[in-house]
Amino acid sequence: MKQGLQLRLSQQLAMTPQLQQAIRLLQLSTLELQQELQQALESNPLLEQIDTHEEIDTRETQDSETLDTADALEQKEMPEELPLDASWDTIYTAGTPSGTSGDYIDDELPVYQGETTQTLQDYLMWQVELTPFSDTDRAIATSIVDAVDDTGYLTVPLEDILESMGDEEIDIDEVEAVLKRIQRFDPVGVAAKDLRDCLLIQLSQFDKTTPWLKRPD
Repeated sequence: MKQGLQLRLSQQLAMTPQLQQAIRLLQLSTLELQQELQQALESNPLLEQIDTHEEIDTRETQDSETLDTADALEQKEMPEELPLDASWDTIYTAGTPSGTSGDYIDDELPVYQGETTQTLQDYLMWQVELTPFSDTDRAIATSIVDAVDDTGYLTVPLEDILESMGDEEIDIDEVEAVLKRIQRFDPVGVAAKDLRDCLLIQLSQFDKTTPWLKRPD
């Protein structure tokens, strides 16, 4: 008689005790589930019931404080009109919140020993260092930045800047070219002669096809 090997494949789901308990708990009603939990707490002294209501109240309080701070920051906007002699620092700090929210922000900021306040000239020189100037143009740019006052206007004629360079190979056209590059630094219009010049520089950054830039007939 020929003997053969018979293989039987079967698939069986193994019900672990944890899975059986989970299925049983899912079938309980809310009241039955509370009773089940109470029995578990009484039978096992290591278990502890956590009051979720207290945590929810705490989180809601924190969220409310965060929203109040955000609302205060949004309500503090930069004034629509500034005086003509407003300095660069005044414009860029006009939106800083004051009062309680300002004190809160100051407390959160780290304080470093020897920390100094950045001036407009420092900010412009940082941009000069990042701009691909030639050595000559970089020297001209440095002289121009030195001639910019705290309000952001150029206080020295270009002829005086050219004379201070002491280099006969530099002409006034090169000084003007470097000045135009600086006037497109941030903030746009810096190193302008006056307010009108500053506004014209800012308007020149817009697309010429912008409708409201068209001069009236």
